[in-house]
Amino acid sequence: MSTWIRVLGTTNHAFIGDYSCSRSGSVRHCAIAFAYLLRCLDDLDGLGRYQRFVLASKVFGYERMAATLAEFEQGAGRLGLRSRR
Repeated sequence: MSTWIRVLGTTNHAFIGDYSCSRSGSVRHCAIAFAYLLRCLDDLDGLGRYQRFVLASKVFGYERMAATLAEFEQGAGRLGLRSRR
C-alpha cells in the first residue's frame, strides 16, 4: 500500500476518522486531486470507493465535466441508451 493511500484512506469514513477536522467529504476529494495533479498518486483504484465525478470536477473543473457528461449522455441517447437518473 502506498503512502498516499495510507494518508487518504480507502473510504471517506476512514479519512474523517483519521482527520477529524475534515468533517465534509470534499476535503478528501481535494487531497486526492492534489496528489493526482502533483503526480504523486496514480493508483486511484487503491483508494476504494469515491465519487469519480466529484474528483474529476476538482481536477478539470465542474463546468467542463458537466459539459462532457451532457455530451456523453446525448451521444448515448442517439444510440438508444438512457440514463438511470
